[in-house]
Amino acid sequence: MNLRVITSSSHPATIALEGSLDLHGVEEVETPFLAAISAHPGAVVDLSQLTFVASLGMRMFIAAHKILALTGKPLIVFSPNPQVRKIIHHSGMDSLLTIAEDETEARSLATAG
Repeated sequence: MNLRVITSSSHPATIALEGSLDLHGVEEVETPFLAAISAHPGAVVDLSQLTFVASLGMRMFIAAHKILALTGKPLIVFSPNPQVRKIIHHSGMDSLLTIAEDETEARSLATAG
């Protein structure tokens, strides 16, 4: 599991998750992911290289949502593959996450409010 934070002075940061958010993946990235969410509350999360999300990964997204709720910002994710999108939908997480089709739409949503 890999996590990258891409910052820019002209638009919100992007937090990219790559790999599988299973038990081992969450152990590797949960602390840095939540720290990045806290440090960049307007950030968007790139799921294009995320291959799987287990329940622990959903818990990580819930924790991020709670952090952002304190700032009034939504958790915006973009480009989930069909399998990850299906997992998000069937878990009900699509009611907590704002899901954009691509990075352009995600950035637009992040700067819109």
